[in-house]
Amino acid sequence: LLIGIALFVVPEAARNALARWVTPWAEVERFTVARMEPLPERLVVPLAEPFQVPLHLAKDTRWSPRVAKGRIGKEGAAAAASESGAYPLPFPPQKEAGVLSVRLGDVRQSVDIEPMARPELTELSVRLRLTEYLGYDSEPVVEVRGGGVSVLKGADASILAKASRELEKGQMNELSQAVDGPMLITEYESIENDTQVRLDWTDRVGLSPREPLVLQLRAVDEEAPKIVARRESLEQVVLDSEVVTFDLRMEDDFGVRMAGLEWRGTGDLKAEGEKLAAAGKPE
Repeated sequence: LLIGIALFVVPEAARNALARWVTPWAEVERFTVARMEPLPERLVVPLAEPFQVPLHLAKDTRWSPRVAKGRIGKEGAAAAASESGAYPLPFPPQKEAGVLSVRLGDVRQSVDIEPMARPELTELSVRLRLTEYLGYDSEPVVEVRGGGVSVLKGADASILAKASRELEKGQMNELSQAVDGPMLITEYESIENDTQVRLDWTDRVGLSPREPLVLQLRAVDEEAPKIVARRESLEQVVLDSEVVTFDLRMEDDFGVRMAGLEWRGTGDLKAEGEKLAAAGKPE
């Protein structure tokens, strides 16, 4: 009589139980009235931080339980009420691997929990495509120190960020960017004014930084070359057979094309001339 009632009331459950009993060697999934989206076999969580494990009802569920429960090892059980079909189970910080057991109605599932440190940046730099008049063939890379970096106004900049683990995806200002192993490589953008960008990334195990990185890009004008001409002695009068020597030192933020001396006479002396002292290249 009881078997007959079960076959009539819940025929799917009865047929499932019969199949599991008749063919115990087969992998027949246990029938449940409540249906839950399956969790992964391994779940990586932030090391020593509180976290949530959201349980989601499947679309074909026949029962929407009011509360879901979960437990890690022998710790106290966590419970969460339904919020639009999801059950955000809260758990305290974990430092060691363990097994999470969840229960949602008549659904049971176990998941391996592995705490892991969040992926942090180990290197940060900006690669530049300088304006054409500077004559650069290469793309110089400027290392970022602190939360900001100066970039020549009008240059195109791409941010290179290296994380502590291989990345799955990266974003700048919520737009997807390319990743290559642990590298996040943003698209080139022209820098005309001071700007602020937000970088975010997710590693292969699904962890992200606690907060996105905010980087200040300061647009600066090119500086004029600096030159120092120093004489070894300060005498004002020399013989016409003597040589006057100058020690020239010059520098520029991007390159010196040439440097030299030019002279002209004073009073009745009409002598004038020039001499190239050093020649350089853009780079």
